[in-house]
Amino acid sequence: MPPELIAHTIHNKYRAHLLCLADRLHGQSMLRAEEDEVRKIAHNLKSPFNIAVFGRMKVGKSSLINALIGQNLAITDTEEATATINRFSYATGEKLNTFTIHWLHAQAEDRPLSELKTAWTGKSEQSLENTRHAAWLELYAHAEPLRDIYITDTPGLGSATASHEEIARQFMKGQSADALLYVFSTDVHNQDAEGLAGFRQYCMTGNALNNTLGVYHRWDALYFENDGDMSHIRQLALSLREKMQEWIPDIVPVSAPIGLLAQTAPPAFWATCRRVLSTFETEADFKETIFTHAVWNMEPARRALYHMAAELDCPWASFRAVLLHLYRNPAAAPAEAAMELSGLPLLRHKLDTQFFSNKVVIQHGQNAARVRSALNRAFRNLAARLSSIDAESAFLSAVCHHTRNTAPALHTQAETKRQTLQQEQEQLQSYRLSLSELYTQIEEWSGFIIHAQQLIPWLSNSPHLPLEASTRHMLLSVLYTFIPGGRQNINISRTHFAEMRAAINTIRLQPDTDDKLNGNNLYLCLMNWANRHLLADPAVTARSLITWLNNSSIPKLPSLPLILRLLSALANNHPVADYTLSEENYQTLQPDLYKLYRLADASAPDMSDKLRSCLDRFTPRESAIDIADL
Repeated sequence: MPPELIAHTIHNKYRAHLLCLADRLHGQSMLRAEEDEVRKIAHNLKSPFNIAVFGRMKVGKSSLINALIGQNLAITDTEEATATINRFSYATGEKLNTFTIHWLHAQAEDRPLSELKTAWTGKSEQSLENTRHAAWLELYAHAEPLRDIYITDTPGLGSATASHEEIARQFMKGQSADALLYVFSTDVHNQDAEGLAGFRQYCMTGNALNNTLGVYHRWDALYFENDGDMSHIRQLALSLREKMQEWIPDIVPVSAPIGLLAQTAPPAFWATCRRVLSTFETEADFKETIFTHAVWNMEPARRALYHMAAELDCPWASFRAVLLHLYRNPAAAPAEAAMELSGLPLLRHKLDTQFFSNKVVIQHGQNAARVRSALNRAFRNLAARLSSIDAESAFLSAVCHHTRNTAPALHTQAETKRQTLQQEQEQLQSYRLSLSELYTQIEEWSGFIIHAQQLIPWLSNSPHLPLEASTRHMLLSVLYTFIPGGRQNINISRTHFAEMRAAINTIRLQPDTDDKLNGNNLYLCLMNWANRHLLADPAVTARSLITWLNNSSIPKLPSLPLILRLLSALANNHPVADYTLSEENYQTLQPDLYKLYRLADASAPDMSDKLRSCLDRFTPRESAIDIADL
């Protein structure tokens, strides 16, 4: 199944699960906020992948966004420029000349882009007043990287302006992101660790590190001071990664100004660079001249070149680094050489491999974490109410004891109230149990989808694992059963199951940490599959489905008698082979099956899974999956 169709199927089924959960939460008025949150998550499952760019103030977050989208759109300045939360979206036409203000207490409105730099940045009174009433701004670019993602820019932590700092902290507590790009400067600060920890706690609760990436930024001056030694800068980024490994798995050195210059400078700029550089007879003469911009600007042609770079938002430190690199690589194409120096291609590669190729898994994991957070609050609310009932009941029991003979009317009133509370307690305990069972089913379904989607590429592309080819194929076939739309009937015997379990135990003993972790998750998937398909009693499952179909409000479909007959075969332990459908009968049955699955997804997701598991046993022989073909 194509990845887009898999993602579509996962979203649709997960939405059905969440709406069913929201309906269950609707039964208690005290859980209205949690119900609304779950419904909001359900309706926003297909929103574009959202990358938040975060870090301390003035580390170059906006410059990095400009470099990533290849346009000078995000506002940059030597002062604090970003005063609001700014989201960058894809657009064409007239929309490119506007930006949208999403007000806190009013309808969103479009404004001319020219207002952005005058009324929404810096520390002016007008800017501060505007930002106090705005939730966030939306800016638009006709940039390919934005076609199916959002990039969110935030005010930096550590701002001298209290409102900017508060916006940054409120973003962490009130916004959500699917992935984080954290920007470090060469001056690493304790606040970086605090910012990373806070962002992950509030915006990406409960997810793995695979949705976080770091950028070691603004190393341009260091590059020139160290005589163009890029290996030294890479070593500094590596040391920073080791220091921050608790919060971030990888840090890439990038110069956003150099990357943006490589994408936006016209050919005339690069031709002028080569012409000016050719006037220096030795590298020592060149480096002495460019040591300070005052000396460099003494000659008109050099001064004009620097002004061209400044107009392209390339600061002096970046300008010097580019020219030093070009001087040492006279045969290289200037724009390509500058782009390579910037580190931007490596960052984009990391984003592609770490974020974008796994965005369905990452986004699903984020949504699952948000639902988990909402349900944890719901269970805390229920526990608090049950505790309150216990306290009230204890008090009323004492009142009843002391008024039994002295105040009959008060005794009766207290006893009636105590019984009412006892009924409420019993109802809440039953409700909490049913809510917990439903949520556990959804969590299990959601968790194993995430595991399977992460494990399939790992298992397919890890030839070093101690696995026979046939065992690898069988394990892949098991993992594909967790992907919505995958067949459940994969015909694996108990002997093969034992072989797979032994192979996984070998993987779990490997020295590599990632292999151990993936081996543990693979074991969980195998055992879950076995409990559902190999070790579970299909007769018991079939009998429960027959009872459910006969008593549910699902419309009676034309093929329902045939479906019940097939389930009866399982319920009575008849050989499935005796009831294998012909291809013609199977195709005739499919429309009703799809309707039934959709109806079951919406009303009883757990029964839907069981129904698929049972009926997949009756697929025609011609369409059965051969493990060797996977």
